[in-house]
Amino acid sequence: MSVLRGLAINYMEKYGLMLVGFGSSIILARFLSPDDTGIFSVGMFVISLAHTVRDLGVSSYIIQEKELTIDRLRSAQFVTLAMSWLMAICLAVLSGPVSAYYAEPQVREIMLVLVINFILLPFGSITMALLKRNLEFGKLSSINVVSSISQAVTSVTLAYYGHGAMSLAWGGVVGSSMSVALSMLCRKPQQPWLPGTGELGRVLDKGVKFSGAGICYDIGQGAPELISAKLLSFHDAGLLSRGVGAVMLIQKLFVDAVYPVMLSHFAQVLRNQPQQFREKYLASCVNLATLAWPVFGCFAVVSGDVILVLYGEAWADAAVLASILCIGAAVGGLSGIASSVLVGGGEAGISFKLQLAVQSSRAVLALIGAGYGIAGVAAGMAVADVLGAFSFVIVVGRKYDVEVTRMVNALVKPVCAAVVITSLTLILRSSLMDISAFSRLVIIAVVVTAAWFALLPVVNRLLWDVLNKLGAALLAKVSAMVGMEKK
Repeated sequence: MSVLRGLAINYMEKYGLMLVGFGSSIILARFLSPDDTGIFSVGMFVISLAHTVRDLGVSSYIIQEKELTIDRLRSAQFVTLAMSWLMAICLAVLSGPVSAYYAEPQVREIMLVLVINFILLPFGSITMALLKRNLEFGKLSSINVVSSISQAVTSVTLAYYGHGAMSLAWGGVVGSSMSVALSMLCRKPQQPWLPGTGELGRVLDKGVKFSGAGICYDIGQGAPELISAKLLSFHDAGLLSRGVGAVMLIQKLFVDAVYPVMLSHFAQVLRNQPQQFREKYLASCVNLATLAWPVFGCFAVVSGDVILVLYGEAWADAAVLASILCIGAAVGGLSGIASSVLVGGGEAGISFKLQLAVQSSRAVLALIGAGYGIAGVAAGMAVADVLGAFSFVIVVGRKYDVEVTRMVNALVKPVCAAVVITSLTLILRSSLMDISAFSRLVIIAVVVTAAWFALLPVVNRLLWDVLNKLGAALLAKVSAMVGMEKK
């Protein structure tokens, strides 16, 4: 599968997941309070961190391993099973102390429910990694969409019947169960069923380096909510979680869809066509900036209207947090691509050191910001994301001979486009304050989208041509379908 096709499928997946996320978050916001969300965030942080330890870098190892033999697959399966079940035991034991630390009994209940995932996931994780390695993003997208729908339906149903934060925990278990069941249907004929230890040393040597970066990332991402819950309140932690969630909806659509494809793509380029790397790396950064930066700029301006329309007045204070976080999310997207380069090129050690520095600063700056309230926490997160992006880009530039000046010059046009779109959004919102928030959002969306398409041929001709080709192909398929129906 080509990288463009992989990106197209991934973006279609993210559109589907965004619709599911929008729908479920809108409904859940009516049934769950900020306190419920904050309590779940605390339990979920510990679980997320354990998930990274559970994987121990096996998925990334499978994607980038040049010679993936049956013995290495068996060893990867052994590591996955052993670590997952070990983490399940550890989490069950730690659930009590963590709950006591936050003086909230529900934290323990949430953790015990989510431990079920650690028992189930090893049976599907190797297959999912192989699908990524082989660029089979169509199957991956189907699995992710179906599991997300299952999770959303379960969470909404339980929340409706008054199960509070526990509804999110059980939704996560149902979603993971569906993912494992579907991945079992996609197993390769040559994929071994039984684990082994023949290549255990090689898998652990490389896997630990990959997981180290992931652990640092998870700590940096979740620490601000833990800090908020302990130093401020569960209510503030819930508002921060909602602000992060609102920004993540955009990030998943315009940014995160790139990373799975880029990891596999850069791994292949560095293995087979290293002379083309610099051009492809710069093009990836420019395309991401062209797509994402105007969207984040626009969202930062209208976040208040978006929060009001989607989640209601109870979550209004999350709007300013979302606006602040948009800055870090926009620039931070570049660090994701740079990280994909390092991991895809087998430089997991460098990626780990960078993640350790960046995510440590994220936690420290969030802790300092807590002294100024929940907005200070969000500001600390944004500053850390910006600094982290600069660090990753500079390191990759030095490692693969991509000059900083060349990167800056390549990003000038996307920056200008983002400034124009953000300014236009500010003008429109200021002039439309006498109508409803929903009507204002619709008008802004239509005008800003038209402006972005008008700017695109000047800002990024390559992306313009790609979108034209995709549009023409889609139109041809629709026309063919209509013609068949008429016959």
